[in-house]
Amino acid sequence: MISKLIKTALLTGFLIIGSVAHADHELIVVPDTPLAESAIQYRGPYLTPYLAIGVGSGGDVIGRFTDGYGDVEKVRSGGGFLFEGGLLMAVDPVTHLRLTGGYEIDNVSRLNGHSTFDRLRFDLMLLRKFGASDLGVGLTAHTGVGYRCDINSICAGDVEFDSAVGYTVEYALTTAGVDFGGAYDRRLNPMRGARLGVRFTDIEYRSQLNPLSSSDDGLVDGKSLSAFVGFAW
Repeated sequence: MISKLIKTALLTGFLIIGSVAHADHELIVVPDTPLAESAIQYRGPYLTPYLAIGVGSGGDVIGRFTDGYGDVEKVRSGGGFLFEGGLLMAVDPVTHLRLTGGYEIDNVSRLNGHSTFDRLRFDLMLLRKFGASDLGVGLTAHTGVGYRCDINSICAGDVEFDSAVGYTVEYALTTAGVDFGGAYDRRLNPMRGARLGVRFTDIEYRSQLNPLSSSDDGLVDGKSLSAFVGFAW
């Protein structure tokens, strides 16, 4: 795990340094063009608000329940719904940094109670734009990780997990920076627009109760693959 974090941190650092070193923080405007007439220039870096929602699957099965119809319901350590918000910062017109905080939860509800696995996640991503696509790599830190079960005659109580750090990569289709017929404000702010993408997260949680863990060392696999929709304005 440590080697993965070191490699990811070094890669992210090199990309950031390289992007900053080659960024002129200015959009060159050619005279006698519609863009020149709009008198709009890029002057980064600056910040843009960002919000996203998503749903994912993966990780170890933490809870398994059978309903009255015989269907099996599962709570996973990498699944569930994600809600996040934060800021995008432009390094140059095609390179961005994104810092977000979010809440991720996988939940099973029944008439006699519910079971959840939830956590707070904080992500630092370096994004690079290629046409209408974004590629990103970064670090993710999860805290407040816990499994909570309150189902009559089945389970009652909470299990806490240590905070953990992992890495994440993502790919998204984006409208950011696209000129939809005179929308020059998008060139002024190359981060503004919608994003539809997928994200892979690699992380492990250490349970404070060994009987719940998936291995003898007390680690629970939290790998996940999520689909998300994000908006920056």
